[in-house]
Amino acid sequence: MIQSNKQVPDWGDASSRFILIGEAPGQEEEHRGQPFVGASGLKLNEWWARAGLHRGMFYITNVLPFRPWNNDISKVPQEELDYWSEHLRKKISGLPDPFILIPTGKTALRALLGKDNISDLRGSILSYEDGHRTIKMIPTIHPAATFRTKKKKFEARCIYDWMRIAYEGQFQEIKLPKREHYTAPTDADCAGYAASILAEPNKPLAVDIETHPQEGITCVGFAWSKDYSFTIPLGIRRQIHLTGNKPKEARERETKKANDRISKAVFHKEHPLESYHTKKRELNAIEKWRTQKNPLKTICRIVEEYELEHKLPSEPWKSDSGYFITVGYWETEEQNEKAKEIIKSLIEGDNPLIFHHGFYDTYWLTDKVYWLKEFIGCEIKNWYWDTLAMHHCLVPNEEHTLDFLASVYTSEPFWKKETKEAEASGKYYKKQEVLWRYNGKDVAVTFELYEKFLKMLQDSGRMDFYWKHYYNLFEPLLELSLTGIKADTEKRDQRRVEFREELNNLFIEIEKQAGKALHGKIALSTKKVQEYLYEDLKLPKQKRYRPDKKEKTSTADELAIRTLMLRFPEKLNVVGEKILRCQRLNKLLGYLKEAKLDPDGRLRSQYKFNTTTGRLASGSNPYGSGDNAQNQDLELRDIYVAG
Repeated sequence: MIQSNKQVPDWGDASSRFILIGEAPGQEEEHRGQPFVGASGLKLNEWWARAGLHRGMFYITNVLPFRPWNNDISKVPQEELDYWSEHLRKKISGLPDPFILIPTGKTALRALLGKDNISDLRGSILSYEDGHRTIKMIPTIHPAATFRTKKKKFEARCIYDWMRIAYEGQFQEIKLPKREHYTAPTDADCAGYAASILAEPNKPLAVDIETHPQEGITCVGFAWSKDYSFTIPLGIRRQIHLTGNKPKEARERETKKANDRISKAVFHKEHPLESYHTKKRELNAIEKWRTQKNPLKTICRIVEEYELEHKLPSEPWKSDSGYFITVGYWETEEQNEKAKEIIKSLIEGDNPLIFHHGFYDTYWLTDKVYWLKEFIGCEIKNWYWDTLAMHHCLVPNEEHTLDFLASVYTSEPFWKKETKEAEASGKYYKKQEVLWRYNGKDVAVTFELYEKFLKMLQDSGRMDFYWKHYYNLFEPLLELSLTGIKADTEKRDQRRVEFREELNNLFIEIEKQAGKALHGKIALSTKKVQEYLYEDLKLPKQKRYRPDKKEKTSTADELAIRTLMLRFPEKLNVVGEKILRCQRLNKLLGYLKEAKLDPDGRLRSQYKFNTTTGRLASGSNPYGSGDNAQNQDLELRDIYVAG
């Protein structure tokens, strides 16, 4: 849907090197009859000046030459966008000799490439096939996006992108890194590579792993230059039946817990399910089957429906007994063990090791992983460099993910969706070679970043700070992660029962005082609470900005409740206090989730250098259990004990 029929023509010299492609004109563009002359154009002028560019260097066009209704291009029918996208491609074909295409925003990217993941592809050096020629293309975020977000990260990314565009616009060739990734080694290849590395113990060695929650480490990649990587796959080559993505013991524990709580729900219809165990399909099944005359049959049927499954790859091998996929690499156990010995010799050798967020990789590589099929049991001795920590030392207020750093400091196009990431990637063994090549790119890019960040640390005089505030924490934080904190599980379970009982009693009290139930099956219903506050009591709506919806929406969070209690004590004080206590109890129950502890009753966290202020961040460990050990609630800290 368009605002008017006034077409905004293109602007600039069609023989320009730089071709800027926007999405659609706005109000100012429509009024003045030129693209990018409103707020977005002013922002572009600012970025261009920083990159040594100016408006006169561009030929500027849009996908849609008309202003969309309310400046919202998402309201334009897809068939209309398809028509103008084809018109844009024909227009590009008529340009004499463009050096670089710059689509800004996902609509422009989709028109040229058929993809709309602009946040992933921004800054990447891509190719646009124009029939008879290939044109360089670098997508970037639309300047209007920087007006709609409270964060400054989009603007910083745009500045990085325009710096790259200015440089790449100096030549027409598409110059991408030439890297060799060796991913199918023989026994002799692995031994020879290890010998060559260990023969030069002063050369730094980058390391990266890929993992699977059931199989363990699936491959380990090494690089001692940015141009070459060597990946050693692990596992005996075999076909496995797709039964789930967790170890057998974990699946059995979950099935037993599901059986227990479903039994209670079937036999006792008023029994509330624990929030952290509730599965939507369980609730649907209970609703469907609990009315059956035979409760035991009902339980069996529900548990059968609950059987753990995961999404099948698109090309699994199927037989009469089910779906199978090929995993592993080596033909014999002897070969696999030899590969692990070679990996261990490289990790424990004298070469300085480089990781990116090494707390993840080293957690898996140590000898304290007690239930995995493929573990190596390395002693981490020479972990000197971490590209996440190095970048945090240089620019603490920026993002530190590997793909983002690559988009700024290297010419490697976005590759992170060539396969699933890390632990998720291991579920899909359809083409293991893709996973191994992905691993090779990870580790080669890590080495390239190390070289650049090393020089930046030296030039900025921050090397001493890196040694004192980052390197010196690698060993103690890893040991803290692996050891964990012992929990008194009996006290935890007792607290959980007490909190659940108090919560159920509060539900009853609130229902009596409010004249209606405000809870759902396991917790207060946000919808019901809002209806009570804003429709029944006629209180003024409290709103919060929702970035996902890009607008303010009504809320009944703690701040909203307390604000209303202060303004309308006669209406809300008693019920308000009880609502706040319910919210508090749900938060406490979240801390007491059984899945947060490992089978030995310890809470293990993973630590990370990624906060703007320089403090540590912590969260779940690489296996998925654990929690943020730094913000455990004061009311619950006594469940953690020495030992």
